[in-house]
This record gives sequence, C-alpha cells and structure tokens, in this order.
Amino acid sequence: MNPMTDWWTLAMRCSDIAFQAPTVMQQRMALLSASKGKLSVATQRETSRMVTEKLQAAGEMQWVMWQNVLTMQQQWLRGWMSTQSAATPAGRRSAAAIAWHRTARSAPGMAARALAPMQRRVTANAKRLGSKKRR
Repeated sequence: MNPMTDWWTLAMRCSDIAFQAPTVMQQRMALLSASKGKLSVATQRETSRMVTEKLQAAGEMQWVMWQNVLTMQQQWLRGWMSTQSAATPAGRRSAAAIAWHRTARSAPGMAARALAPMQRRVTANAKRLGSKKRR
C-alpha cells in the first residue's frame, strides 16, 4: 500500500468539495432569493433536502470514523498483546510499535474515507442544481 495514494485521494476529495460546495451554496441562495419570501413547493423541498442531507452526511462520516478508530484500536491491541506473550529480540521493533506505525500511516486514508459521503452529496447536488439552471 502506497501512503502517497492515501494523501492524493484525500487532497482530491478536499479540492473537489472546496470547488463544488460554493457553487451549490450559490445556486441554493439564488433559488431562495428568487422566491422573494414566498417559497414555492420546489423551494421548500430543496430547503428540506438541504437540511436532511447535511444530517445524513454527518452521520455517515461519523460512522466511518468510528469504524476506522475501532479498527486502529484492534490492530494496536493485537500488537500489544503479542508483545506481552513473546519477548522481542533486541534491535527489532515490537509488534505494537509496528501496528502503531501502520495505523498512523493510514490517517490520510481514514480522513479520505470519512469525507467520501460529503463528496458524493456535494457532487450530486452540483450536478442536479446545475441541470435545473439550464432548463
């Protein structure tokens, strides 16, 4: 596993979100300001969707982070337990140190996986709202 791949994936997800989120916000604000205080059914649906999507994305991101943290803890615990059962020869890193190094190296991958639900929603919203504008 190449650690640069994880960093690249994280950078691409962040840049994708940073590029498309302001566009989605601008399109939604234009929709709300065009209603002039009287929200149409479509505008009400869009505002409701906006709130529920944010909550769903936050929940999914939290779930992914919990899974990642649990996996990290299990790997570290397995490594720690193996050091307790067998003596580590001098000059070699313990299994716990190796497990800790692996999990620390996987942090960008964890962050990229956590951002995936938000990226999917932002990209879908940009496409959906952009296609409404063209109609």
